[in-house]
Amino acid sequence: MKTITYPNAALDLALQGKPAAWQRRLMLRPLRAGNYSLLAWPAGQPQLRVLQRADLAFEGGNSAPQAVLLTIPQGQRGSEDWQWRLVRWDGGLNDAFNTADNENPSSRPEPALLQGSALAASYKKARGPAGEWLLQPAREFTGQASPLHKSPLNSALLFELTATLEGRFAVADDHDHIPHRLALWSCNQPYITGEDGKAALNDDMTGLLEWASTRLEAFKPHVIWALGDTAYADGTDATNFVDQAYNHPNAIAQPQGAEELRAAYRRMYQHHWSFAPLQALMRNLAHLCVWDDHEIRDGWGSENEDLASTNPGIFAAAQLVAGEYILNSGPRVRPPAPLGQKQPDAHQSYIAGEVAAFIFDGRSSRRYSDPDGRVLSDEQFADFAGFCDEVAENRQVRYLVMGCGVPFINLKDFVETLGSAAPKALTDLMTGIRDDIRDSWHSKGNREALKALIAVLRRLHLRRPVLDIVNLSGDIHVANAFSFQPPGFGKCLYQFTSSALTNREHPPGLLAALIDVGRTSTSSTLGFVTRIWESLSDPNLMTVEPRHGSLQICLRVFDLGLPPAERAHGSTKDLVFDVGNETLGLRRLLGV
Repeated sequence: MKTITYPNAALDLALQGKPAAWQRRLMLRPLRAGNYSLLAWPAGQPQLRVLQRADLAFEGGNSAPQAVLLTIPQGQRGSEDWQWRLVRWDGGLNDAFNTADNENPSSRPEPALLQGSALAASYKKARGPAGEWLLQPAREFTGQASPLHKSPLNSALLFELTATLEGRFAVADDHDHIPHRLALWSCNQPYITGEDGKAALNDDMTGLLEWASTRLEAFKPHVIWALGDTAYADGTDATNFVDQAYNHPNAIAQPQGAEELRAAYRRMYQHHWSFAPLQALMRNLAHLCVWDDHEIRDGWGSENEDLASTNPGIFAAAQLVAGEYILNSGPRVRPPAPLGQKQPDAHQSYIAGEVAAFIFDGRSSRRYSDPDGRVLSDEQFADFAGFCDEVAENRQVRYLVMGCGVPFINLKDFVETLGSAAPKALTDLMTGIRDDIRDSWHSKGNREALKALIAVLRRLHLRRPVLDIVNLSGDIHVANAFSFQPPGFGKCLYQFTSSALTNREHPPGLLAALIDVGRTSTSSTLGFVTRIWESLSDPNLMTVEPRHGSLQICLRVFDLGLPPAERAHGSTKDLVFDVGNETLGLRRLLGV
């Protein structure tokens, strides 16, 4: 397989996740192979009694990253701000560090280097639910100092070694008495194919990610939802590696070819995330990630040939690597299965104060050609129905916020009806939109899934009529907003889309005007649909926060119409909407 040349150098990578309250999960991928120690401690308290540590070994090349799970001990939950750092050892790890009762550690033989992915001493069998290593309380080493350092090994790790990776996190929201703030972004594709046929950064990248980092750091979200297309296997001709394997059986039929494909997917994440401002966000703010088609291949699941020949091997490689990088960062409802077994959908759910959140995995089980189509597995659908039952019983919950890669509302019904059934050769002439049309919840093969999902929400609404229901999404490379009121609902539901963070590809203007939903429309499933915001194609992200009895949705926009020097200082295109101030949809109906 031809190796893709990216225009940006790879950085040391980290992604912070939050599987549950009082837990943080760190995905780590330093560039240099070797032995490392990960340390975490309450900010401003670098003391051994509160230090937690895990010892790791990283292989070279395009090997897998490693993940470590930190659970804040009960006695340390009063410390709201924490720091972490990953440091590299040039020599071996001293087993005496883990042997507090060793009276004469200097007499021990020189320790061997850690082999493979094993941990030293007491860490060898410490594994979390997704296979992560567990941070353990560090034990005091009272013997002689390491021969490479002037102070005991702990002090050397904390104060003398340069950190390869470092970050911070806050746990104040885990007390569940602070309104839950979340943010979201989608569609990170920073590349174009230049005139020389080589990959280059798109023209809008200058300052864009610095702006995103600044806006989100100021908002201080408790979690960030990365709603799909966090990296692209096929984003532009110069970076498209997956088509070297798609419909090419010989490419991955042998173990070496399959391993090369996995390595290509790992390099995809490494380079798409190798921007200092994006890494600042990923290291310091917890991300709950889900995948969509481009982490596999454009429109995966929309064509029969996706499941033909050796093409399922592409999905297997993409899913394995996505599990390493993104799918296990958040509160998965169903933990990953052992390697080699069929993996469950990677949906997530949690309740934080007034906000109940469910993030759908709309890609793992997507099969357009199944009878009546398939977007979610039966298991995921049952889990969502069970979650709604839990929400109905929880009187503290005021808002149900769903996350889904593909929005409920996007294209006009007649386009979805005709385009999804049109021959691929015809839709390719219209910029290849058939897979996007078939991805839609309204397309012919997916309507039954949407009807079933709305039926679950209808039952929840009848049990909790005061509950406000919001769906957040990405995917479509424009931001917009709609209210909709399906039959049987006494108030509006809402759809807000934030897309794209860096992807600048959009349908041609005339085509967009033809296929885009108008200001008002009707749907047998979604009822009366009203546009709240016009579609906006500038780079954007979104913040969500309960405020003063409503749920404030704010679209933050990187205004490409401003001179570059002014873009970082805000935008008149920013949009705000407060969910919770409408009854029976009358204000929308009257245009007030």
